[in-house]
Amino acid sequence: MHLAAVSEIDGLWVPPDDLTTGAMAALQNPSRCVAGVVGVVTRYDGLHTPSETPPLTAINLHLEAVSTAASTCLLDQSEGRPSPRIVTSRVTEIILRASSV
Repeated sequence: MHLAAVSEIDGLWVPPDDLTTGAMAALQNPSRCVAGVVGVVTRYDGLHTPSETPPLTAINLHLEAVSTAASTCLLDQSEGRPSPRIVTSRVTEIILRASSV
């Protein structure tokens, strides 16, 4: 079944931003236009997100900071250094763009 043919869909969460290009192409249909009928959001504010038509809303999870904190914690534990049991990172941000508003 083609994505644009499913009328019940009013929003898409497309985790890797490089797959959003395919989702956006599938929704290039006058009856299923992005933002007008179907909202599209991704989890990474990468190269594709602002350059899509319309530009994509992104959830910035600050994955680089999360992976750095997790790696540091793992290395500390493996080398016998004290490490926190809970690691926090930056607050998640929603970057609103035309694909969902």
